[in-house]
Amino acid sequence: MDTHEFPTREREGFNELIQRLREGKDIDAESDGSRLEDGRASVGWIMWAMRDDVNEEGRLTKRRQILMGSTIQVDGRLDANTAFRAEALGCLIIPIIKCLANEFVH
Repeated sequence: MDTHEFPTREREGFNELIQRLREGKDIDAESDGSRLEDGRASVGWIMWAMRDDVNEEGRLTKRRQILMGSTIQVDGRLDANTAFRAEALGCLIIPIIKCLANEFVH
C-alpha cells in the first residue's frame, strides 16, 4: 500500500465526506472526552452521515456511515486535564476539519 493512501474503508468515508461537502449535504458530528486513570485526557470525534439501507427483512432503513473520526490525547498540565476540557477540544476539531475539507473541495 502506498503510504499516502487511506485504507479502503477510510478512503470510502473520506470520499463520501468530500462528495457531501460538494453537494452541500448534511454531515453529523460529535465528540466525547474522557480523563484517563494516569491523569491524561483524550478526545474522540466522529463525522457521519445517515444512509438508506435494507435490513434483513428487506425493509428500507437507515444506517450510519462513518466518514471520518479519530482519537487524540489532550495536551496540558496533568492536573488541568479533564473530560470536559477534552470534549471541548473535540468540539473545536470538528469545525476545523470541516473547514479544511471545504478548502480542499473549493
